[in-house]
Amino acid sequence: PRAWARAAPYDPYDVLRGRYVQLRVTAAVEPGTPLGGLSGQGRLFVQGGRLHLAPAECCVGFSAGSASRNEITISQPVRFYIPENIPDPSRLEPGDELWVEVTVPPDAAPRPLQMARKKKDGSWIPLRLDPGETTGATSGAGTK
Repeated sequence: PRAWARAAPYDPYDVLRGRYVQLRVTAAVEPGTPLGGLSGQGRLFVQGGRLHLAPAECCVGFSAGSASRNEITISQPVRFYIPENIPDPSRLEPGDELWVEVTVPPDAAPRPLQMARKKKDGSWIPLRLDPGETTGATSGAGTK
């Protein structure tokens, strides 16, 4: 399954493996979900097109630092390849948010497919990371 998740840049460049944006991905949790302190384990799932997490004794680690927004941060960052001739898409205008569409494998961390910018007015702009594409989807995305 696929889902969208809010993301934040973590480390935009890796000299040895090419140019990547590392993203910290968040997942929604139900209000009142017992998170067991500031960190733990959980199982990812898709609901309403959005990435969610339910506490479990397996799967992915999380940090509950942003639980006040009914979101948690997945501990393992995801890596998204960026061609050299494309500006870093994680640099946003004030008030904008970075979102990433991910696949949600069973019992594993999410894998990125494409990124989008959510403008402060609520509109979504798919980020074109390949100058030859016309749809806004990205090719070459993934965890290499």
